[in-house]
Amino acid sequence: MPRKITRKLISLAILGAMLMTFVPSAWAQGEGAKITREEAMKIARDTFGIPEGLKNVDISYREESYFGNRKIWEFNWNMSILNRYRHISVSIDADTGEIIQYSENEDWSNAKKPAKYKTREECRQIAEAMLQRLAPEKFKQSRPMEQPYPEYDYYGGFRTYSFTYVRLVNGIPFSDNTLTVNVNAGTGKVIHYYSNWDNSVEFPRPDGVITAEQAERIFREQIGLRLAYVRPYGPYPPGPVNAGKPVQLYYTVEDFMGGGSYIDAFSGKLIDGFGKEVKVPEKVYLPVKEEPPAANQPGKTLTLEEARAKAGEYIDIPSDYTVQNSRYAEGWYPGSAKTWEFQFGPSDYRGGENISVTINAQTGELINYHRWEEIWGEQEEKPVNYDYDRCKQIALDYLKKVAPQKAEQVYLQEFPRQDYYYVNGKEVKSPAYSFNFVRVVNGVPFNMNNISISVNNNTGKVREYWSNWDENQTFASRDGIITEKEAVESLLALEKPTLKYTRKASEDGRPAKEVMLVYTLYNQVPKMVNARTGEVENVYNYGVPVELKDIDGHWAEREIRILAAWGVVSGNKEKKFNPDRTITRAEFISMLAAAKGLEPGSEEAPMFIDVPKTAWYFNAVQAAARAGLVKGSGKKFNPNQPISRQEMVVMLMNAANSGGSFLQEDLTDVLQAEFKDADKIAGWAKNAVVQALQMGILTGQNGYIKPTNPATRAEAAVLLARTLQVSAGLGY
Repeated sequence: MPRKITRKLISLAILGAMLMTFVPSAWAQGEGAKITREEAMKIARDTFGIPEGLKNVDISYREESYFGNRKIWEFNWNMSILNRYRHISVSIDADTGEIIQYSENEDWSNAKKPAKYKTREECRQIAEAMLQRLAPEKFKQSRPMEQPYPEYDYYGGFRTYSFTYVRLVNGIPFSDNTLTVNVNAGTGKVIHYYSNWDNSVEFPRPDGVITAEQAERIFREQIGLRLAYVRPYGPYPPGPVNAGKPVQLYYTVEDFMGGGSYIDAFSGKLIDGFGKEVKVPEKVYLPVKEEPPAANQPGKTLTLEEARAKAGEYIDIPSDYTVQNSRYAEGWYPGSAKTWEFQFGPSDYRGGENISVTINAQTGELINYHRWEEIWGEQEEKPVNYDYDRCKQIALDYLKKVAPQKAEQVYLQEFPRQDYYYVNGKEVKSPAYSFNFVRVVNGVPFNMNNISISVNNNTGKVREYWSNWDENQTFASRDGIITEKEAVESLLALEKPTLKYTRKASEDGRPAKEVMLVYTLYNQVPKMVNARTGEVENVYNYGVPVELKDIDGHWAEREIRILAAWGVVSGNKEKKFNPDRTITRAEFISMLAAAKGLEPGSEEAPMFIDVPKTAWYFNAVQAAARAGLVKGSGKKFNPNQPISRQEMVVMLMNAANSGGSFLQEDLTDVLQAEFKDADKIAGWAKNAVVQALQMGILTGQNGYIKPTNPATRAEAAVLLARTLQVSAGLGY
């Protein structure tokens, strides 16, 4: 989460805590509720079988303007038995006694895995039985919703199925209201339930709406599709099988027909989320350039002093501000950038004032900047001295100053409106206008790279700058793609405009009571058309499922399936992974090379005498050795020898450090203090083991590392998957 967002959330949390501190005790005890605290707790205990003996419960009461000024009792039970925790959370409508939310978190890390998981259909029956018990009338008014998620996910080490049901009104879906249930496929227990339902809204009757055929004609003639570079979304970073590959071209619906703009079902006009008539944005952005401007090339890593000086070039830092915090980091930003982060503040530490800055440590470019000058309790609406157009020019000038090359590769998304927020219940206009500059490549937008700038409309100063830009990303050519008309025909052959109720957006950001009836191209999972093949694909991509018959219920199932979907591992002819078999050095380096996206050079001579060109693992070993991930023993690699846990960790950390070296420190005392077998860790592996422990990749078990033990295929998969998810050195 970006630092600027985090800081705002923290400020809001502090504000909320302050407000709660001064709330009258009678209100806090639910004086206005029809259901008393004791009655609500009894409902929770009776419904979910929570024993009376469990006394460690946190109780809270709140009222919210969402969902018709709903009053809510919340209960949280926290238990810890023999180093295993269990947490149960229940929310109850304080006027009706209805269950709003239920979740149960339990430590299953040492629990016995089931011999067989329940199927999705079995879990669906469990979920629907829970819905029949908790919300029978709402369940009758719902239908299953297609979910843009994998068939199942994992929770606490167990396979979990999730089911969502969308509300129907007059037979038309209202996707703002849903019922959600998650079921643990190992235990058959419901571990999460949530009723997102608002009975306070009113729905227009579908009388006199235009026909679906008319809506389809409007889509063809007035909306159509827009060419864009798209990297499909998923629950994890892009798989290593896609690392380094060009971003592909797709025809997308963009903001229309499901992304915030619609066809009004009564008038047939194009409207936005506020119900206001709009026009389809221009589809041509910038002329295609033969050679895009050259980006700043990485040089030697800047020192702290050099990076601090760069920050001063980009930002007007008050003379009484000093550096209060500085930090060097790698891999936290697109392109695995190395960065320097600074926080400046007044020397007298005036509350609420600070400036945060992040500099690319290799190019010297500004990555982000945030200026926070106001204290929540003192915020008041200030006059707008700089209108939208003047603020836009200030943003453009600043972009040209700090990123002149990028300024020629973007287009501005126009949203000329002022945001609102609330302080102590008072509506206050945001003292800024925000501008989003989207990256354009070959005349085509790539929305996943952008630069956002916020300008204070009272002072005219830039208060925020955020660059989300991957210099290493490559892009597919426009040559040989299908036409927009062909793409529209492909999409409409599978997806037709359908009616949908949607809540009208409000200027202040709070849920509006007014609901609109619109036509949308997809009610559930967004679609797009591959510009090269013409195939219709989901926006959400979770990899290609791979059948592996011997990992159901295995402790490493989740990580093995992730790597299989990414193309890093596969099964044998019998579609088995053999998770508990010892893994050889050749097998592991093949997994690692695939994860790293390494490719061998052409016509290379063998680098090890026991790795001939005819060996199936030749390319992987050659590429890994050239990248500095392996060294072998003398002139041998010993490919068929089982790999030890410490050898595996060293190779993983070499990959995470992109072949660089570890910090050379004597860490013997640190290891011996934590692990009983630390003396068995080879000297050449100690620093790698410590780094893996610090990154959460290696955990040890019951005080042992077992460094010399042969690693299993399951252990290799888990450590590699963890490295992929936390290390920028493996592609993201």
